[in-house]
Amino acid sequence: MRDTLRALGLLISTSVRVAPGRSLLVLLEVLGSVAEIFTALWIGTIVDGVIRRQPDRIWFGLVAMVITIAVGWALGLTGAEARVTLSEKLGFAFDRRIAKLNASIPSIEHLERSDYLDQLEILRSTRGLIGSGVASLLWSVNVIAMAAASISIAAVIDPRLLLITLSAIPAIIGTRLRNRWKARAEEEAALPGRRARQLGGVVLRPSTGSELRAFGVRATLGRWLVADLERWRRPTLWSTRRGAITTAVEEIIFVAVLVAVLLWLILQLRSGTGAPAIAVAVVAARQIQGAVFGLVGQFGSMADILRNVRRMIWLDDHAATVGHDFAGRRPTPDRLRHGITLDGVGFTYHGADRPSLADLEVHLPAGSVVAVVGENGAGKSTLVKLLAGLYRPGSGRILVDGVDLADLDIDDWRRHATAAFQDHLRLELTAQQAVGFGDPERIDDPDAARRALRLAAADGVRKALPDGLDTQLGAQWHGGVDLSGGQWQRLALARAMVRESPLLRVFDEPTAALDAQTEHELFERYIEQAREGTDRGAITLLVTHRFATVRDADLVLVLDHGRLIEQGTHEALISRDGHYAELYRLQSRGYH
Repeated sequence: MRDTLRALGLLISTSVRVAPGRSLLVLLEVLGSVAEIFTALWIGTIVDGVIRRQPDRIWFGLVAMVITIAVGWALGLTGAEARVTLSEKLGFAFDRRIAKLNASIPSIEHLERSDYLDQLEILRSTRGLIGSGVASLLWSVNVIAMAAASISIAAVIDPRLLLITLSAIPAIIGTRLRNRWKARAEEEAALPGRRARQLGGVVLRPSTGSELRAFGVRATLGRWLVADLERWRRPTLWSTRRGAITTAVEEIIFVAVLVAVLLWLILQLRSGTGAPAIAVAVVAARQIQGAVFGLVGQFGSMADILRNVRRMIWLDDHAATVGHDFAGRRPTPDRLRHGITLDGVGFTYHGADRPSLADLEVHLPAGSVVAVVGENGAGKSTLVKLLAGLYRPGSGRILVDGVDLADLDIDDWRRHATAAFQDHLRLELTAQQAVGFGDPERIDDPDAARRALRLAAADGVRKALPDGLDTQLGAQWHGGVDLSGGQWQRLALARAMVRESPLLRVFDEPTAALDAQTEHELFERYIEQAREGTDRGAITLLVTHRFATVRDADLVLVLDHGRLIEQGTHEALISRDGHYAELYRLQSRGYH
């Protein structure tokens, strides 16, 4: 009940905020529908006037019916127009809310959590449903009013017509079942829906076209896509079929009750009594049917809408929880005096069976160049994400000059850091913007872009572009130029060099697509650049699986299955003849 009230509150407050006037105008549709219900009374008045030969009653009934229909039509039309516009505005407001929510969460955990992505997929597939929420809520008031008026009028005409309302009992039961089946279908369809969307993107992306054709897997991928689409639709079809059966049963029960009541009235007609009631019985019965089934159906629609609003609230609550973890407000220091200390740091990804990092104890001295090595799955990238503030440790603390990173303003910390990742962005903008993204304040500064390209040994990429920094990147755009994988990677490296005075600079295997000799030369350049930042105590973190490139690092960290098993200089680790020395020798033999 509490979640339902929160959902209703969110719908109403959002509606009042985005379109207060139309939120009130929608009520006119309710009044219009209620007005039309009185048609049955005026028909009864007209029939009664005919039977009694009273022209005044006949004219009164006709005029009243015309006025009622005209007023109901005018109110209904005005309210319906407001309802449609309100639904569009509200739907847009919730779409914007979801987009803003996803973009503003300081962590990236939600982008890797299947339960979050499933809820997001359901909201995406039912787009527009929440938008009709307030209109549907007000329409529920409309239906309730119609039902109350219909039942009241039926009681006045003939109390026996109230027996028709008994047909609502199976309808209520059927609606609860249909809502339960629909909710189950939505949950079951979320995962195959996400997978189908992902496979569809693979089919349509130009970057994957060559590989699909080279390996001749287009037909296989097509079969997988069709299979996932079928798995996506199957729960919905199952729910729809069962719902159709229950609806048919409800209709049969209603018809049986309606026929029984009308036969009872007709038998009374044969006895010569109750002629006016019989004359309007069919009209009243039809209104009761519409009221009863409309009321039950509307409750079912509202249940669908509120279920999705509760999903929206679930996303809100998740964002609030993450926001609480990133609620630090202390400013980042302008320079590091002691460095960064990882105090018992551990981290486990959501849904994982084992930790990616466990009980990490290490100090990264201010002004140092630190290399992190280890085999795949050792936890190197996880360490980078924690230091960049993309995650919070599950246990332990990350101390920046003795201050917990969780207490620092995360946006301010990120403004004092920069990074180049193996899975880098391919920003199909101008070359200037693709590089300038490394510092939003200098995104249009060509001098900053040229400097960054030189530091990243990517000046050759700029010279190869037909319009220099003004070149549109990406072959799918008019006049756009596509780049090789290595060129894209060098632009990503340059992007990490735009920010001139970071306290933390991270290179997370950004040169994995380059040969070992090129990577070594680039890392030597980065180390040289890092030495220039020692007056600020800046720390440069080099993450690589190629051990030969980190010989000049001040500190080498060796990770294995999430644990720090060795640390020291390259020479010290080699002389220790441990895990690092063994892996170094294995790689060295591979290059000879």
